[in-house]
Amino acid sequence: MSIYIYETYAEDPNKELIATLWKVISGLLVFSMLNFALFLKLINREYWTTFFTTITGKQYVVKNYKEADSDEMRFDVFTHNRNFYDPIQEDIMKWLNSNWEKWEDEAPDWFNSIAISGSPSDLLPIKVFAAMGGTEVGRRASLEAMKKNRR
Repeated sequence: MSIYIYETYAEDPNKELIATLWKVISGLLVFSMLNFALFLKLINREYWTTFFTTITGKQYVVKNYKEADSDEMRFDVFTHNRNFYDPIQEDIMKWLNSNWEKWEDEAPDWFNSIAISGSPSDLLPIKVFAAMGGTEVGRRASLEAMKKNRR
């Protein structure tokens, strides 16, 4: 585009420079297309859909939560922006309420203070939120205490 504008509107355009620039641009276009084709040929076929899907970030997070094989994979929902899991907030609250005590008893490796700190306070089971000090002491202080006790 810039070459075309220069060629069209310059008072005394340099014809040799214009011809050279068109050749360079054409060569770069062909080179980039060949690289992209080679890239598509070499990548693992199962990842092709990541380049050509119309799924949104919100749909992706909801889908991963619903299709997760384990609680650890489901807990990953909290690593994303909260707006992404708003549509399933009620499901998440039910899931947390029904499993929290089990996780505390079993203490799986993934269920640690770092993971817990990523979960929003209003989604935590009421007993858990109150035990962490609720709004009075603050969650951060109770999470720091958890870190010291667990590790």
